[in-house]
Amino acid sequence: MEHSVYLQVWRPSPEGSTFSLVAQTFAGTLELRFQEIRLEPDQMIEARRGDVLGMFFPLNNPIAWSTVPCSSKEQQHRFHRNPPRNMTPGTRLAFAAEQSASPCRFYSLVALLG
Repeated sequence: MEHSVYLQVWRPSPEGSTFSLVAQTFAGTLELRFQEIRLEPDQMIEARRGDVLGMFFPLNNPIAWSTVPCSSKEQQHRFHRNPPRNMTPGTRLAFAAEQSASPCRFYSLVALLG
């Protein structure tokens, strides 16, 4: 599948310099357009207050986004340039903040909590 996406939950370390991968769910996409992916109960990830939602694209980014102004530094898009190909829960990474003129991204990603 050309457009692979892993929906992830990351937990910040106590010192805030790194994040640990809590869990991830594979979501294959067949085309570059609106996607509605409904997860089965065994694919759902339990998140805590303060966790961060992430997306991992092993090849290309199939998720649409728009540039929006940031209201604070905490909202800046964060990324890791060369992530390991096989991430497993417990993987720890440091993420860099985007430094462009309009660093915030609005993704067409919705997480329902309940």
